[in-house]
Amino acid sequence: MTAIPRCEFEGCDSTVDETGFCEDFGHPSATATLPTPGAAGRAQRSVLWRETDRTWLVAGIAQLPILDLPAPAEAIKGPGSPSAGRECGVRGCTQKVGLSSDGRTPVSAGKCPRCNEPFSQIVLTPGELVAGRYEVLGVIGEGGLGTVYLARDNRFQNAYVALKGLLNDRHTVAAELAARERETLRLLDHPNIVRIFDAVSHPAPSGEASRYTVMEYVEGLSLENIVEQAAHGALRLPIEHVLAYGHEILTALSYLHQQGWLYCDLHPGNVMRGREGVKLIDLNGVRRHDDKTSPLVGRPGFAVEDQEAKSHGLSVQTEIVTVGNTLQKLFDVCDDSRGSAAMSVAVDSFRLLVERATHQRRERRFASAAEMAVQLVGVLREAIALRTPRERTEQSKLFDQTPLLADADMSAAPEPGRWIEHGLDVVNTIDQPPPPWVVATSLPVPVPAAGDAAADMLAQLGAPDARSLLAQLEQLEIQGHRSVEVSLRRCRAHIELDDADQAQQSLDEARNQHLSGAAGRRSDWRFDWHEGLIHTLRGDLESAAAAFGAVMSELPGEVAPKLALGLCQEATGPSAECERHLTAVWRRDRSQASAAFALARGRLIQGDRQTAVALLDEVPPISRHYVAAGVAAVRALCEPLPAGRPSPDQVRAAAARLAGLRHLDGRSERDSSRDRRPERGTSRDRQPERGDSRDRLTVVIQQAALRLIVDGITIPDRHDPVLGLHATEAEVRRRLDQSLRRLSRQAASEAGLAELVDLANSVRPVTLLTLW
Repeated sequence: MTAIPRCEFEGCDSTVDETGFCEDFGHPSATATLPTPGAAGRAQRSVLWRETDRTWLVAGIAQLPILDLPAPAEAIKGPGSPSAGRECGVRGCTQKVGLSSDGRTPVSAGKCPRCNEPFSQIVLTPGELVAGRYEVLGVIGEGGLGTVYLARDNRFQNAYVALKGLLNDRHTVAAELAARERETLRLLDHPNIVRIFDAVSHPAPSGEASRYTVMEYVEGLSLENIVEQAAHGALRLPIEHVLAYGHEILTALSYLHQQGWLYCDLHPGNVMRGREGVKLIDLNGVRRHDDKTSPLVGRPGFAVEDQEAKSHGLSVQTEIVTVGNTLQKLFDVCDDSRGSAAMSVAVDSFRLLVERATHQRRERRFASAAEMAVQLVGVLREAIALRTPRERTEQSKLFDQTPLLADADMSAAPEPGRWIEHGLDVVNTIDQPPPPWVVATSLPVPVPAAGDAAADMLAQLGAPDARSLLAQLEQLEIQGHRSVEVSLRRCRAHIELDDADQAQQSLDEARNQHLSGAAGRRSDWRFDWHEGLIHTLRGDLESAAAAFGAVMSELPGEVAPKLALGLCQEATGPSAECERHLTAVWRRDRSQASAAFALARGRLIQGDRQTAVALLDEVPPISRHYVAAGVAAVRALCEPLPAGRPSPDQVRAAAARLAGLRHLDGRSERDSSRDRRPERGTSRDRQPERGDSRDRLTVVIQQAALRLIVDGITIPDRHDPVLGLHATEAEVRRRLDQSLRRLSRQAASEAGLAELVDLANSVRPVTLLTLW
């Protein structure tokens, strides 16, 4: 029997594979043969990694697979050889060096043809010991300024490290950058940034000492490798993974910025996707925020244009551009970039995120990595929700919820006036979109901007209605508390009072205050938001949609602008675009019941009662609109629609649902849209006429059943307290008679009461007593 070769390193008992490397840790044996450099050699290596069933969590919401990585030795490209075509780097010289006089053969040493400075491409060979401690295994990376080797630390449990050398090590820009990298990394401590362990010297063949940076070895693939593999179909890259990588990058950059540093050289090759994490590597380009003299570093296609860099220098805004371009590079090979109807809203949001990050106007970009991260996480939540629908709720950092529901009639039982005016005639109201005033007052309210001069005073206001709020705001301004947020709060109060002209005047004041302040150099989405509300109030839905679209461009990760846009689109007529936006809102956040009601109305217009009811059933019990959704489901099952009447089973289902509805005393929703709409200059909080919603819904169901029976359609036998067991015509008429008489007590006038009693008499079953 042939003996199984075992690893020769102390303390390691792993088997050795056919290439001569330890299968568990990659330790080379005496028979190990390194793969030859170049594309052919790389093709001979085994698969670099595979995804396991285990996952790690990014941003608390996205699950990325943990990598099952082979031995580090498999990352070795070869033993190392001189490279041609690198920049000289001495005092900013960009001359390509590393070629012999014939222009074809790579050489390891020489002089730059332009500046005559010497260069040396020191090639460390496998087995060479650097600083008496770090044993070189081979080359794992080559960049424009130097070579990176895999080595083993013989003094620290044979741990793997990365040795980074330079093309030029004397009086060069590269040396300056390397020194800055060492200085920076020693001070940094972040899980998404590679760590530095040591800085050592090693003699070159010329006798001069060359310096090497000893860094943490990050196992895995660079995002550049991932792009290459995804482009060839070797791995999946859904949009969630792209966004998760972006989140980790922004987290690292935000930390760097807080420490006073700029990274400057972000691109996919400088980001490693490790076993269970993402790290920024190669911090050669780091500089202080106020550094205006160091040489510019950045890969073309990812960094800002040279003109901007020379005119304004490098800053957080130029850093944001590199993030956007890196995300775009990943998205270009993303699974969802090829067109996915289910993920289309998330893809659109992603594109808006990148467009803002890479905008030509600096003031339109995200102001910080943290600000971009907030929107990126929003887009990530949206993508996850569209991919895996389930009940979720979330709280925005920029918008507060409103207690109001964007609905016209479906959420409340019909008023007695419906039967007083129309009798038992068919009346269709439940599939109608809410009027503009209801939409404008039901949308989320922006959180006051941080740092506003009157923010603390505004937080103390507790007015019961809009008119009282205006009086309190007036007192604040008399006391000298004038600010943008005071004017915006006044604008909102006028919107609630249905006064578009006064609302516009307050908005104009807020905009002028903003422009005259220090923040006036940057745009503020709050003005577009309130502009959209005012256009909605006036019924100019096209202009409102344009304003809300502008907000969505600024805040691609927020729910509120998509909800506003979807409701405006519904009011102009149901469309696929409307359903797309509202579906994205509802799948992501089940607290946005207005989206569920709008989607249900769209289904009712198509005659699809079952899907409409299913959508309303998704409103969670903890929602303030849960009972309203139950009422709407009852009406959706049995109310007449232009697309057709309900089936007998649907009428029975409505009766069963009504019997199961609890907490239905008085209004099912806070008030109906008719009562919510104030007269000009009055508060919306006028108390509605009280009554029992259950009585009114009972009449709706019995009326629907009677209509079917009169047309010769049999209601199936099933016991419920609304229709009884058999639901014969006589039984339904008798029950409807009783229900109408109870309903007459809710009439607002004697005339109305008389109308309802007459209607009750008209439906009574014919008996011998009646004939007599």
